[in-house]
Amino acid sequence: MGAAFVPSDHRIGGDWYKCRELPDGRVLLAVGDASGHGVDAASRAVQQRSALAGLAYTDGDPGELATALGEVVYYSGVDSTATAVIGHLDPASRRFRWASAGHPTPLLVRDGEPRVPDAEHGLMFGVAPEPSYPVNCTLLRPGDLLVFYTDGVIESRGQDLDAGTRALIDAVRECAAGGDGGARAVADRVMGEILGPEAEDDATVFVLRVA
Repeated sequence: MGAAFVPSDHRIGGDWYKCRELPDGRVLLAVGDASGHGVDAASRAVQQRSALAGLAYTDGDPGELATALGEVVYYSGVDSTATAVIGHLDPASRRFRWASAGHPTPLLVRDGEPRVPDAEHGLMFGVAPEPSYPVNCTLLRPGDLLVFYTDGVIESRGQDLDAGTRALIDAVRECAAGGDGGARAVADRVMGEILGPEAEDDATVFVLRVA
């Protein structure tokens, strides 16, 4: 696993990620983005990450976890929104079941070629009291990479989302083609090539290699 984070405001921001093995052997994988910048956004990010850490020990599937976290955000008493991808990876079957609350779809890198899997998305957190989220299922293979990221990665330099996504895909492809396809190397190189040392918005890349 590898991750890289570039905050927009003095090393604090609203992006967060989570990777935790659960008692039943599944692995919780999540990345999120609390709206705003600075201390306020960082506080909300900590709240959301901590809430998910507790919710993860229920029997909820990714859609149910997203619904519960959405209620936490909606009823927090703060007028704010957030996005997230929340998923469970079963190492035995290599089945990744996940839900998206208005968050960019993770890239799947297979045989050095990144692509955006087909997926259903739900509303971002904070806009509805009882949101529901469809669960997507992606069957993985040994050596695959999952590349999670926040919108700060693809909205940089004033480009539109399609152009930003293409730039991300190109950076990941070049990294894989160069033989430096480890999770940490991909995260660092993508952030370095796309954003440089500073970012207009918080930006996070979180990469997992499938065993």
